[in-house]
Amino acid sequence: MLLELSIFNFALIDSLNIEFNKGLNILTGETGAGKSIIIDALGLVLGQRASRDNIRQGQDRMIVEALFCTSTKNKDHINMILKENGIDIEEDSSIIMSREVLSSGKNTCRVNGRMVTLSIMKQLSELLIDIHGQHEHQSLLHWEMHIGLLDSYGGSQIEKLLNITKEQFNKYKSSQRSLNELIRDEMEIEREKDLLKFQLEEINQGKLQNTQEENELENRRQILIHSEKLFQNSKEAYELLYVGNEVQASIYDQLSKTLNCLNNISSIDPTMKNIYEQINSAILLIEDAGFVLRDYNESVEFNSMEIDQIEKRLNNINLLKRKYGESIEDILNYKENIKTKLFKIENKNEEIEKLKIEIENNWQLYLKAANELSKIRLVIARKLEKKIIKELQDLGMKKIKFKVDIQNSEEYSSINGIDRVEFLISTNLGQDLRPLAKIASGGEIARIMLALKTILADADNIDSLIFDEIDTGISGRTAQVVAEKMEYISKSYQTICITHLPQIASMADAHYLIEKEVKNNHTYTNIKFLNSKGRTEELARMLGGATLTDLTISHAKEMLDMAEEIKKNY
Repeated sequence: MLLELSIFNFALIDSLNIEFNKGLNILTGETGAGKSIIIDALGLVLGQRASRDNIRQGQDRMIVEALFCTSTKNKDHINMILKENGIDIEEDSSIIMSREVLSSGKNTCRVNGRMVTLSIMKQLSELLIDIHGQHEHQSLLHWEMHIGLLDSYGGSQIEKLLNITKEQFNKYKSSQRSLNELIRDEMEIEREKDLLKFQLEEINQGKLQNTQEENELENRRQILIHSEKLFQNSKEAYELLYVGNEVQASIYDQLSKTLNCLNNISSIDPTMKNIYEQINSAILLIEDAGFVLRDYNESVEFNSMEIDQIEKRLNNINLLKRKYGESIEDILNYKENIKTKLFKIENKNEEIEKLKIEIENNWQLYLKAANELSKIRLVIARKLEKKIIKELQDLGMKKIKFKVDIQNSEEYSSINGIDRVEFLISTNLGQDLRPLAKIASGGEIARIMLALKTILADADNIDSLIFDEIDTGISGRTAQVVAEKMEYISKSYQTICITHLPQIASMADAHYLIEKEVKNNHTYTNIKFLNSKGRTEELARMLGGATLTDLTISHAKEMLDMAEEIKKNY
C-alpha cells in the first residue's frame, strides 16, 4: 500500500507531501490544476521514463520519494527481490523508493537507501502498484500478460494443473539440456576428453589419500627445521628436572630431600601426612616426565634429506591446489567429478539413447498436463467473457464484444502450457474483434481494467491501483455504476483515483483537492486533504461550477449521504 508520496521541484510542484489512506482515495481539482502531474511524479519512482524537462524552472534537480507498506500476499516475493539485491528488509515491512533527476540528465534510484538499477525499481513497483488511465495502460496492452489474468480468475482449479505443467516442463528442459551437452561438436568432446584424462592422470600422480596429509607434513617440517632448538631445550629440561649438574641439583633430587624431611615431620605430627603424599606423587610424575624428555631428546635428529622430500611433496600438493581446489578434499572431489564426466563421454552413445527416451517420456507427460490445462482454460475463458461483458455493459460500453482467444499449439510450449491467450474486443457494432492495443482508447482500457479488477479482486497480488481519469466519456447512470465499482474494488485494493465526476468523488474514503496558485509571478500546484465541509463544497463545485449555491450544496450533501448508504452494503 502507498502510504506517503513526497515530490520536490517536479513541474509546477515546489514541495508536496501526501499521506494516502486505505480504501478509496480521490483526487479532484479544476482542469489544469496539476492532478495528473502527481501521477506522473509517482511514475518516476515506479521506474517510468524520466525527463529533465520536468524539473521545475530555475531548479537543478527533482526528487520523488514514495513510502510503501507490503502486505502478506506479496511480501515473500518482494523480500526475495530485496534480499537478492542486498537491500535491507525493514521490520515493519516498509519500502522507501526514491528517484533523483539532475538537470544534467543523470538520475539516481534508491530502495531503502540503497542505490539500485532502474530495472530493479521497475521489478519491485510491478508488485506494489498498478497505474491505469489515459496514458498508462501497462500490463493490459501486452498479450503475454493475459494468460496470467485468465489463470488468476481460474483460481485453485487452474493452479493445481498449472503447477503440474510447470514441473513436467522443467523436467523436459533439464533432460534436453543434458542431451545437448552430450551431442556437442565431436572435436570439442575429444578435446574435453583429452583434458579430463590429463587432469585425472595429474591428480593420480599426486597420490593424494589422506586429507590431513598437508597438515601432517607441515608439522613434521617444522620439527625438522627446528631440530637443534628442540634438542637443546629438551636436554636442558631433562637436566633441570631429573639429572642436575655440578652447580645445581635436579628438581627430582631436591624434592627427594624434601620428602625425607616431610617423612620425619609426619612421623611426629600426622597432620603433615597429606603434604607428604602430595610431594611423593609429584616425585613420581617428575620421574615419568624425565624419562619422556630423555627419550624425546634421543629421538631428535636433523635430517636434511627428509626436509627436502617434505618440501618437494608440499610443492606438488600446492601445484595441484592451484589447479584443482583450495584443499586436498577439494582436489579429491574434483577428481570424482572428472571420473563421472569421463564415464559419460566414453559411454556417450548409450547415455544419449537413455536421454532421448527420457526426453520423450517427459515431453508426453508435459503434453498430457498442458492439454488438460488447456481444456480447463477454455471453460474458464467462456465464464470470464460473460462476466467481463456484463461488467463493461454496466460501465457504459453497451455494444461491447469481448473474447478470450486461446490458440493451442506445441509451438507455444512454455512453463505455462501450450496456449497463447489474448483478449480481443470490439467496442462498436460492425467492428471485428481485435487486440486491445489496436482498438481500445485510453478511457476504454481503463474501464476494461476496472472490470477485470472487479472480477479478479480476490486473486490479484498487487496492493494498490491508480486510475487516472477513467471517467472520460461517461455520465449519468454509467458514472454512478463506475463509482460503485470503484468502491467495491477499494475493499480489496488501496485505490487512488483522479476524477471529474462527483458520483465517483462522493464515494471517497479520503478526498484530496489539487489547486494551482500564483505567488510572486510563479505558479505552484498544492494539495489539500478535505474535511467533511471541504468535501461538500468540492462536490458542489463539481456539480455546479465555480459559483456555489444553496441548491448545489444541498445536492452535494445528498450525494454524500447516498454514498454512505451504498458503502454500508459492501
